[in-house]
Amino acid sequence: MKIGTRITLTTVTLVLLTLGLYGWVGLRTRRAELNTDLESQMELVGASVRVALDAAEKDGLFDDTRMLIARWQDAEPNIPFIYLDVRHAHPGMQTPAFVVAARAAVAQDGKLPAGAVASTQGTAVSADDKYVYLPAPLDATRAQRLQITTVNKTPFGEHITLDGKGAYALMEPVRDDQDRVVAAMELVRDEDDMARALVESQRTVVWALVYFGVTLGGSR
Repeated sequence: MKIGTRITLTTVTLVLLTLGLYGWVGLRTRRAELNTDLESQMELVGASVRVALDAAEKDGLFDDTRMLIARWQDAEPNIPFIYLDVRHAHPGMQTPAFVVAARAAVAQDGKLPAGAVASTQGTAVSADDKYVYLPAPLDATRAQRLQITTVNKTPFGEHITLDGKGAYALMEPVRDDQDRVVAAMELVRDEDDMARALVESQRTVVWALVYFGVTLGGSR
């Protein structure tokens, strides 16, 4: 092999390695940006929920939050709202978690799903109840978030894996007029949008490397 050819091959290899390194760094930066954007969006929604529930608690309007939660769920269908009644939790037992649904949407042939109740204390559903509490999907990581939120009295979020998929879960505390955490609201958002954006970025990097590789290789 001629010296000129060797120099060209070496140059091409070094250029591709450098571009690959920059691409890898760029993908890491892109992932961080997407994570930050997702967390910021969730924090905005979570803060609104916390302020509304705090106000309802302190104004003595916190006895029945079903309609309020149902309206939030309708407004943000991609974010499950999970309610935890810390005030009535039994010591030594896991705090029950609930989602809220319109009775008409979940009833089949006049029958409600198993576990449907009118209150977090287990009150039976009456004919006048338009919304019901249902057991929330199981999540082994939820108890730790609730503990951190209850102890610190501040929101706590983390990236988790649910059913094999990435998600971001944010736990918001609800405090009474004595600054005690009496409830919590968890918001969960899957990371499908972020994953798709990251895949697109990866494809862009790969095609850029292929293009430069072919271009530099053809210029020998």
